[in-house]
Amino acid sequence: MLENSRHSSRAEMVLEGLPGDGPEGSDSQPEDSQQLEEESDDEIPVQAAQEVCVGSSKPEKQKQLVLQFSAAAVAVITTFFANDIDFEDPSQCVKFAKVMLKKSRFLFSQNRGMDNKVWSGLWRALFVLQTFAHHFNFIQGQVRVGNLDKEFKLAGPCMALALACTVVCRMLMLVSNKHITFKSSNSDNIWTTVIPKGNQYEFNETIWGTSTRRYLDPIKELTDENFTLVVEDTQKYVKKASLTVSSVGSGGEDSEYDDLFAFC
Repeated sequence: MLENSRHSSRAEMVLEGLPGDGPEGSDSQPEDSQQLEEESDDEIPVQAAQEVCVGSSKPEKQKQLVLQFSAAAVAVITTFFANDIDFEDPSQCVKFAKVMLKKSRFLFSQNRGMDNKVWSGLWRALFVLQTFAHHFNFIQGQVRVGNLDKEFKLAGPCMALALACTVVCRMLMLVSNKHITFKSSNSDNIWTTVIPKGNQYEFNETIWGTSTRRYLDPIKELTDENFTLVVEDTQKYVKKASLTVSSVGSGGEDSEYDDLFAFC
């Protein structure tokens, strides 16, 4: 059986310490991130998920990368709720998010039952793949903007997948803690996500840095074959998919994936 079809003991140890695995999917950010800015709400339409500008400076590029991933996660999960009448009840959205966060259930494509030891399909769950695909869709035809930082310089596709996992987790946390509300248009059934402003609600280094690094460690240990399975599953959600998977795990300078992961 392939390694990512059933989570390894190392991945299990790493995932157990990630945010979202605590009581009621509570946040675990440091105290200094709790200092709120002046309260106001940002409304984020689903269709605005990829309207991200590329900045000129490296810090700005990093910020835009995270915004692009976070907007993708917002779009993916909001669309999921919008397509199920049960989630018109906000309490059902909260309940669902809490269930997905417990024991990192949202990372597994096969997650029936309460025993996480028998779950399978790690890194290949719907929300993760769709967010990963949004990244592909966004960067097709975009210019290279450099690496996140020296530590992640060679991470490439692994870093992109780790960020996808991080922002999905973050989005579910915000829903589970009732920090996100949804508005729907009865005429065209378009849902809008409303997120309060403030450090504790943002997608930033304080919030996602540690989590991303902890996801990245087990992801980087996947074999080429196992990572290829993730990419193959992701292709179902990539617009005009033209990926081949023969060298996805190589990470070499001549890899045909250089452009795809230029933002990493």
